[in-house]
Amino acid sequence: ITFRTGRYDEALAESERAMAAFPKNPEVAYNHSTLLNFYGRLEEAAQTLRGALAVDPNFVPARSNLCMLTNYLTGDPQQLLEVHREFGRMLEQAHSAPTPPYPNTRDPERKIRLGLVSGDLRRGSVMSFFEPILRHLDPSRIETLVYSLHPTADEVTARLRTLAPRWKNVGELSPSALAQEVFGDGVDVLMDLGGHTAYNRLPTFHLRPAPVQMTYLAYPCTTGVPAIQYRLVDSRTDPEGADRFAAERLLRLDPCFLCFQPAPDSPPVRGERPEGPFVFGSFNNAFKLHPSTLDAWARILRATPGSRLLLKSQGLDHPALRAACLARLTSGGLDPERIEIAGFAKGYRDHLAMYGRVDLALDSFPYNGTTTTCEALWMGVPVLTLPGARHAARVGASLLSRVGLEDWIAADAADFLARGAAFAADPAALAVLRSGLRERMDRSPLRDEPGFARDVEAAFRSLWSEWCRGSLDAARPP
Repeated sequence: ITFRTGRYDEALAESERAMAAFPKNPEVAYNHSTLLNFYGRLEEAAQTLRGALAVDPNFVPARSNLCMLTNYLTGDPQQLLEVHREFGRMLEQAHSAPTPPYPNTRDPERKIRLGLVSGDLRRGSVMSFFEPILRHLDPSRIETLVYSLHPTADEVTARLRTLAPRWKNVGELSPSALAQEVFGDGVDVLMDLGGHTAYNRLPTFHLRPAPVQMTYLAYPCTTGVPAIQYRLVDSRTDPEGADRFAAERLLRLDPCFLCFQPAPDSPPVRGERPEGPFVFGSFNNAFKLHPSTLDAWARILRATPGSRLLLKSQGLDHPALRAACLARLTSGGLDPERIEIAGFAKGYRDHLAMYGRVDLALDSFPYNGTTTTCEALWMGVPVLTLPGARHAARVGASLLSRVGLEDWIAADAADFLARGAAFAADPAALAVLRSGLRERMDRSPLRDEPGFARDVEAAFRSLWSEWCRGSLDAARPP
């Protein structure tokens, strides 16, 4: 109750007392990790989850949250794979399934029954990328069933429901009950849109309620679930050799695995640059502000005299996160007066309008932005990115390459610094780029909604045909 009512410090103190009183209770440890996570104490949160799993190795929420947290803590794809493989092994050891045959008719040309499982079917980053697909799928070739997991709805939910009339609110169902529902609906292709994010139902996929199962979009890593056969990526995010870091087989949607739908009421791109210092900015999730990211940004500011840094994230409303971020940025002598930290904007249009204050956006690493990068480009703000060794660290490169901004993809940390300082030193060239950036993006593959939907539909058809031929791995329904 204290946490839900905003009394965060009191909630943390209560949780610490509960941990002292019940050190072997995995539920108490799990709840404590959630609070530590909220405070940005991610390493401690992960260690607390490991403690919960030492007591109960089959505690699904703790193991799933550990997978999610690890994305923020490391750029090592092998380490990420191992953590996620543990989740998959836990499911296989703890939950068995009978093996009756699927009743689905093996006709590669018939209409495919597509099931979508998501906890994000409302306003948010995921729907900026998935709504274009849902809007443009051919209803004569694809019949869509939506399994919505979030307990609340909004105006975006209402709009999505007009695009997918077969809609079920299944948040109250257990993983096994949801598997029975999917199996009973005769779904041919079942797509997870959540990975290890909130409200996920990955244990449902372990029960294999559909002959073809895949994951896409909301999660930047393997799920670790062997029953999920495919994951949609592209050749830039997951180049040759990346397959060894995934439990799923990688299906590459080139040239880019994403298509972005901007808000219809987006404010106009900033016109003439206002007087004042040059402003670098990042509106990425506060948890993506890895120490290496903040150190690199501070070096760019020191190399660009008089410049400022504008950070905006809902998480930075929290005093502890804000203080930790500011301390890291200023540890090398950077004047704190050159840093502005903003929190949650009251509305989405207000959020987008704040890009008008930014001259150049800096991507986070080793966990890149996705929605924030697309928003920045749409608002006329170029983004500088530094690719890494895993999917989440290469999304920026994928997006920028699709709009012809290869020069904004740094080769290494030194190049990131050099390019950031060089771009800031040439405001005239930057102004020319900014003035045409929205139009450039609008003409790019990132905005080809019908074409992208056709590519996704072709992927569904290819996998369905593979199963019909008997060449896809056999799977077990519930």
